[in-house]
Amino acid sequence: MKKIFAKLTAVIIAVACLISVFAFVGCAKDTKYKIGVLLYNFTDIQGKQIKEYGDYLSKDFDVSFVYVSVGADDDAHIQGLESCLNQGCNAIFSGYNTAIDTCIEKCEAAGVYYGLLLGDTAATQIDSAKLQSKYYLGGVKQFSGNPAAVGELFAEVVNATEYTKIAGISFPPFAFVDGNAIFNQFTASVSETKTVYSAGNDPMPFPFNYNGDYWYFMFTQEACEATVTAMFTAHSDIEVVIGMGSGMDYILPALRNGNHNNVKMLALGYTDDVATYMQNGTLLAAGTNNYVHCMASLFARAYDALESDGTAWYADRAAANSEYYQYAGADGAADYTILTSVSEVTDFKTYVIGNKENGPITNEELKQCMLTFNANATWADLTSLTTKTLAQIKTVRS
Repeated sequence: MKKIFAKLTAVIIAVACLISVFAFVGCAKDTKYKIGVLLYNFTDIQGKQIKEYGDYLSKDFDVSFVYVSVGADDDAHIQGLESCLNQGCNAIFSGYNTAIDTCIEKCEAAGVYYGLLLGDTAATQIDSAKLQSKYYLGGVKQFSGNPAAVGELFAEVVNATEYTKIAGISFPPFAFVDGNAIFNQFTASVSETKTVYSAGNDPMPFPFNYNGDYWYFMFTQEACEATVTAMFTAHSDIEVVIGMGSGMDYILPALRNGNHNNVKMLALGYTDDVATYMQNGTLLAAGTNNYVHCMASLFARAYDALESDGTAWYADRAAANSEYYQYAGADGAADYTILTSVSEVTDFKTYVIGNKENGPITNEELKQCMLTFNANATWADLTSLTTKTLAQIKTVRS
């Protein structure tokens, strides 16, 4: 009877895991801590990289991860959060700042830590009380906290070409605030011999600093293609497109579908065929977040908080109740790798999206920047670790 019961239990667990795939990815193993991750999907480079690094972290830390796919609206996001809570997660990483006050409130009630894996607190509407909650871990700034540097690099790339007619396209300014800083710096740095066509949209000065100059669309391929059509209807001689959101997933296919096959592009985004597009001259530059950096930054804070009941705090990190907390240094940072050659794509595949034991951050390197394992660890050290460039990572690993 015991053997029959044991077999029946195993079958029930296996079926539960199989059924759960529709709501979340995998059944987490029995560990000291369980961390939930909320993303739209886990099938693109973003989701795959986050999962692979989570698997690597679990080799040396007593943690497991639950990966939950969520919809874009508030209700779907909250349902995903509740799924994590129901599965006993001790911390939850969300890729988005969706319904953040409600999410922190629910996590506070459950004694669970919450952080923004791909979001920036400074660009988030968050209640001051929730901002100062011990259960709010903070966010992660993309582009090492300096998106304007990408605009500067894009200008350098374009200035080195013979192309002169340029336009920009992205997600809406309020949905991708960093895009504003990138394009503003690009237009300020590009040569006077170049023409940057304006979309002629209404500016959104504060707090977005959008000048009305690039085209934007709302998150679907159909909307992107309609906007691309509008761009080329207004300016049929566009030679270069700055595709910021998302260049590889949306904008490049829209250019192809619109038969704009000779147009060059600088893209935010990465797919497996980036090298091919660089070889044939379509892509002048492309790139993506270092998702290992994003995970490492937030994981260090979460693990330290779990081990200390929320008391661990880097001495050089802005205090939660200080006027500098939201806008100057409370969030972590991650590098955004911009690739401009096939050789750099090869290095990126090897040292960033390849084997994590020889990747951007080893577990032992991360431990040295965590207060749980090193009482002398600093916020500056952690930030330095999670903003290493591709060249710096290659130097250490090769």
